[in-house]
Amino acid sequence: MYYDELPIWGLIGRVENREETDDPKDYKYFLYKHIHFDILYNKDRVIEITARTDPHSVLDLTEDKEVNAEFTYTAKWKQTDIPSLLISSSIKFVSVINKLMTKS
Repeated sequence: MYYDELPIWGLIGRVENREETDDPKDYKYFLYKHIHFDILYNKDRVIEITARTDPHSVLDLTEDKEVNAEFTYTAKWKQTDIPSLLISSSIKFVSVINKLMTKS
């Protein structure tokens, strides 16, 4: 996900295997229903966004059936004095490195 050309990484769910076997029937699949965003901004520029999920707000998708889900989010805005150029330059640098590493 991106916001104003800033990447946002986060998990959308989890897989559990309590039996520690490779049999797919022993796996449980969960989807997170709530995401919390921490948004760091300097004046009128968003410079960083982190996403966290609530491990207690999950939907069990283990059974192969249709389910209805209500998704929610919260956002906390935090002002900073960090210049946006420093953050965006480092993000672009990491993006370039990631592209080079994955093209092998």
